[in-house]
Formats: sequence, C-alpha cells, structure tokens
Amino acid sequence: MTAIHKRTILDTFSHKLEAKPEGIGIEIELEFRKMDNLHRLEDVAWDVKLDNSLKDGYEFISRIPISYDRFPTVIHKFYHNLVTADVIPRDSIRASTHLHFNCQRMTWQQAVTFLTAYWLVEEVIVPRFCGRERHGNMFCLGLMDAEFPLDVMETVLREEDIGLLGIRANHLKYSSVNISTLDRFGTLEFRTLRTPVNDPEVIIQWFNILNALRQNSQQHFNNPLELVESISDLGPRDLCQRLLPEVELTLEEEGKVLRSARLVQSLAYQVDWERA
Repeated sequence: MTAIHKRTILDTFSHKLEAKPEGIGIEIELEFRKMDNLHRLEDVAWDVKLDNSLKDGYEFISRIPISYDRFPTVIHKFYHNLVTADVIPRDSIRASTHLHFNCQRMTWQQAVTFLTAYWLVEEVIVPRFCGRERHGNMFCLGLMDAEFPLDVMETVLREEDIGLLGIRANHLKYSSVNISTLDRFGTLEFRTLRTPVNDPEVIIQWFNILNALRQNSQQHFNNPLELVESISDLGPRDLCQRLLPEVELTLEEEGKVLRSARLVQSLAYQVDWERA
C-alpha cells in the first residue's frame, strides 16, 4: 500500500471530501455601525451569516474557491460593494479574516512542506502583516504558544492516523493555522489576519505572502526534511529569501526563525519521505 505521505489529501479523504477547484476560500468577519442595506451584499459569490462572536457582526464566506490569479480582483470588488451598499463597518479586535488554501490535490508530503514553511517563518510574518494584536491572540495561537497542532501532525504521519484530525478538531480550530480543515475541506486554514475596515490591500498582501510560501516551498524543497536541513546550509536569512523574496529579516527575526526550526524539526523526521 502506498505510504500516506505519497497520497493526495483528496485520495485519503475520498470517502468524505467533495473535489473542489484549485484556489482560495475566504471568510471575512465584519462588525457594522450601519447595516440597514446589508442584504445588498448577498450574491452568487458570497454567503452572509450572522456571527454571534461579533458585536453587530456578520461573516462573509466565499461560495466557491477563488482562483489565485483572480483573488485580488474579487477582494477589491467586495470592498467596493461595501461602499455602494451604503453599509458602514467598524474596526474591531474581534473581527478576523481566514484564508483556506485548497490542498486537495497536494500529496501529504507537499502539504506538510507548505505547513512547515509557514511554521518556520510564522513568528516573523504574523506580527509584520497581520497586526500585533493578532500575534498571540487566543483565537489564532501560533506554534510557539501552543504546540498541539505539531504533535497531532506528527502522529498523523507516523501512525498514518488521518482520523485524528477530525477527532481533535475542537482542540485545533483556534490555531494560527488550523490543520483540522484538511479533514473537513481538504484545506489549510490560516486564521491570523485582522479584518481591515476599508483597505483590501491588507488582505491581498497577506494572500501574496501565503501564496509565495505555497509556491516556493514546493519549488525549492521536495519534503519537510530538506526544508529544515537547509537552515544549516543557507542560514535563516537566505532561507527566508528563498521562501519569501520580498521579506528581509532583521537580526532579531533570524533568531525567531532558528527557534521555530528547533521546534518543527521533529516533524521533518517522522517518516522516510523517500519511501513510496
């Protein structure tokens, strides 16, 4: 039987997943000072749902995955529609934006390489691009604050126990990157971004960072072990340049990447990635 890390996410969860196109799903939470015309925002692209975790707040959920190339256009249109509908959102520490990257057609090896790349630079990119109030937030805890997602993924790979993601979903869902959505949707859900009231570029910039990690982790590294061991060869600064060419590390941030590497290296040694 083919080792789990060589199988696709869709193949391993074929009994429960519906195949979706490549792309991004997004959930945008907003609170409103004025929302009389909120119904005008409902269309074929978005589901609008009352969110009781917010104050006068709603969640806007994309109905189908948005292709990578169309993502900026879709987000610009969403914010344009907020203006034309004459609703007034307000800034809130409670409101966040979640991006779901469709990993269904990735092998577990590719998906975990993407995940490892994120965890390596998480302590750098979250404070820089998501807002400092989101760093260490109890509803999107990073790996340095809560190691449980790492423990679960190690067990999934080592014991080929994919059911563990569903069993532990309630303990995983408030992580910076929610890995339990691999079981539900075949996605990795990134939860750390604040919701901007009127600046779509904040969301687009974060999408570009995550998408670069997705692309460059696949292009430059065959598996998580190659990625982690490259720190010894390249150092944290050059590794980050390979993953995120637009991000220049400070000396303090280099130390953060090294600390993250010491934490995630155990994941890279859970399986023989060359074994078919």
